[in-house]
Amino acid sequence: MKKKATVIIQARMGSTRLPGKVLKSIQNYAALEFLVRRLRMSSMVKNIVVATTENMKDNAIEKFCIEKELNYFRGPEEDVLKRYQLSAQYYDAEDIVRISGDCPFTDWEMLDKLVNLYFQENADFVTNMYKKTFPLGFAIEVFKSKKLLELNNLDENEKEHVTTHFINNPAKYNFISVEKKTDLSKFRMTLDTNEDYEVISKVADSFTDIYFKFKDIEELINSRPDYLKKNQYIKQKSNFQESESSKVRSVIYEEIN
Repeated sequence: MKKKATVIIQARMGSTRLPGKVLKSIQNYAALEFLVRRLRMSSMVKNIVVATTENMKDNAIEKFCIEKELNYFRGPEEDVLKRYQLSAQYYDAEDIVRISGDCPFTDWEMLDKLVNLYFQENADFVTNMYKKTFPLGFAIEVFKSKKLLELNNLDENEKEHVTTHFINNPAKYNFISVEKKTDLSKFRMTLDTNEDYEVISKVADSFTDIYFKFKDIEELINSRPDYLKKNQYIKQKSNFQESESSKVRSVIYEEIN
């Protein structure tokens, strides 16, 4: 039987810069449903779980998941690592794909490539965010639940960002960094501010349906870079120290089968 992974999407209503962002409308879908519908196109996903918080604000996400028949789990708000660990245990997830609910354009073909690579190489951790070459908003990380459950006694930053310990300690893991030939990291298609929402809405409205692919986004970047200028000044908080490590194997995205 073909191996598949469990997608766990972290999502909450309590964003300081854009409250309620994961339920904002994109092409007549809530951003969270927009994302889930796209991820359901994957051939490498066996389950999709929305991991939200126990905060009362996130009753709205629970209600939404029930209405849309989405699997969900509620856990600690600040300790996102613990939320992932509990979600993985509850849904018996052996292999996890970490996706953020504020990345509605996450591409299922990209996900399939990274999950395939993860299984083929028996990796502990595959990420396209170690060396930043993809636009912000396309982060995909694949890792073993066993390795996640081993993490404890970590600092607050590592608890908040789930995979920071992996990224800061690559020598401890069979770690693969997926990178693009051309650096598109200056472009921003995540949902964190009003300017981001304007850009994402404009990009989504450029296509006839919600199932456009990353290669379509690349074509749009090349043909209409003006679409993406409005939010390029926004700085994203970094959750790890960028470094080069001889223990990290780099794989070029365009060369993955």
